[in-house]
Amino acid sequence: LKPDPLTQTGTKAGGLSAVGMVNDHLAGCFRHAELTPRTDAWFVYILCCADGSLYTGIAKDVNRRLEQHNAGTASRYTRSRLPVVLVYQEYGTTKGEALKRELAIKSLSRKAKESLIRTAG
Repeated sequence: LKPDPLTQTGTKAGGLSAVGMVNDHLAGCFRHAELTPRTDAWFVYILCCADGSLYTGIAKDVNRRLEQHNAGTASRYTRSRLPVVLVYQEYGTTKGEALKRELAIKSLSRKAKESLIRTAG
């Protein structure tokens, strides 16, 4: 089984989640939930700014947030350091967990952040 970031469960090669189903009859009941992305999921992301600095934030839709950053409407920090490029993103489950992870990443040294970015990609 490998983790599935959309459902936080494991998936088998056949594509059905291993969510403790008692028999194959229940598989159809869970199929729709597997294919529907979680809308409550939060992500932690790191941007590389034009001046080389790194910016860390959270968002539900990272692509939309990146567009906002590059339009100059997301944060004062990135507004003066355009353009920005997404260099890292990490799936989180709740806003609280994403905020905790954001704080943890922000407390890392630049060297540690660069290492995190390298290992992810």
